[in-house]
Amino acid sequence: MKNKKSKKVLIIKIVLLVLIIGIISAIIFEYFNSEDIRNYIDYKILNKQINDDKTKEIELEDSNSYFCTYGNYIGIINNSTLKIYNSSAKKEGEINISITTPIINSNQRYLVIGEKNGNKLYMISGKNIIWQTEVDGELTNVNVNINGYVSVITTQSTYKTVVTTYAPKGNELFKSYVSNSYAIDTEISNNNKYLAIAEINTNSTKIQSNVRILSMEKVENQKEDYVIFDKTAQQNQMIVDIKYNNQNNLIAIFDDEIDEIVDKQPKTLIKFDKDTLFANIEMDKSIVQARQISEDLGQANTEINILNITNKNQFKYNIEKSIPRELISEGDKVALNTGMDVYILNENGFLIKRYTSKQEINKVILGKNVACIVYKDKIELVKV
Repeated sequence: MKNKKSKKVLIIKIVLLVLIIGIISAIIFEYFNSEDIRNYIDYKILNKQINDDKTKEIELEDSNSYFCTYGNYIGIINNSTLKIYNSSAKKEGEINISITTPIINSNQRYLVIGEKNGNKLYMISGKNIIWQTEVDGELTNVNVNINGYVSVITTQSTYKTVVTTYAPKGNELFKSYVSNSYAIDTEISNNNKYLAIAEINTNSTKIQSNVRILSMEKVENQKEDYVIFDKTAQQNQMIVDIKYNNQNNLIAIFDDEIDEIVDKQPKTLIKFDKDTLFANIEMDKSIVQARQISEDLGQANTEINILNITNKNQFKYNIEKSIPRELISEGDKVALNTGMDVYILNENGFLIKRYTSKQEINKVILGKNVACIVYKDKIELVKV
């Protein structure tokens, strides 16, 4: 009798276990494949929608402040001071910098700040200045890679633009001179081997964009064949931004498409159409596009497309009855600011958080583990 009861209990346990696994599997399947069910679970069960009652806040003393994130820190620049906060809104320190109008770029734990149309340049990590210098000419752009290599663009009287590259300790490595066009952006690869320069020539009535990639080792050793890629885009095709992904392939965004340069060959990843609202290439291994989808008369929805560059997997997320004012991406996250809501997604197109505001949002800045919701008088910090 005991053996029969034990077998019955075992069978019941197995049936219950199979049933539970089946229910969980069905929920997971529907979560991945049904937008309605996914939204219900996100908002009603997982409580992914929050407001400022559940966030930490940094008060702003000056409405003319500039903002950045780097490593685990949030930086606020005003009155020649960089104030440093953590993701819990606690002030960690401040640094005096002789800068009024900053040009800012960050990459993981590094932050580089230059004076727009000036010559002051600061390299910062954590709560310290690693090095600082004064450049020749007037600064128009700055860039830092994940290892602390810095490239800056300056304008000078002899050349339209000069690109100067610095090592992580601040010693100048070399200069690249651009005579016939203007450099608008630079990028140093994650393996520190290549410097990419995006250029625009406006000498004629038609715009001409160009992308060059230099071997940093060959430039330093003064070898003549240091240019390993030099591609002129179609006439009137405007280059907007360049970025190296985590595969050390250069991604270039133009006003009509996004390209990837692999083994010195460009290939188009996305072509924009008339419904494209925004596009961004700042993620580590993906690119993102926001498109307006009008299904009903007078109702505009937004479709977010995230394309993984490595495996070409594509993920979608829909925002109903709303058009974003800005699209921001950083690392493995995407943020959409609609003015009163901020949708924060992961690289697979799933909602991390939806922040709902009681007042109009000025802008959003994404960090490693925090989203900064910027207002005129404060910053709300949403941990992600």
